[in-house]
Amino acid sequence: MARSHLWEVKRGYWSHASHALGLSFRLIHLGLTGMVHAFIPSAYRTTMSTGVDKIKHLIWKDKQRVRLTKR
Repeated sequence: MARSHLWEVKRGYWSHASHALGLSFRLIHLGLTGMVHAFIPSAYRTTMSTGVDKIKHLIWKDKQRVRLTKR
């Protein structure tokens, strides 16, 4: 099961782990800044929207890499 997923995303184990953890930590960071922003509206005014846009771009770029890479 895990190997088929790694094959689908065209990544090795450590590359996949690094990518998944990197996105996870970014999302945790955005969640925490969102909680601060909820109580202090002047703090982190654009962090969430900018961060979500960056993550969306990273995911799009990775999908393009998978589409273009042949095994």
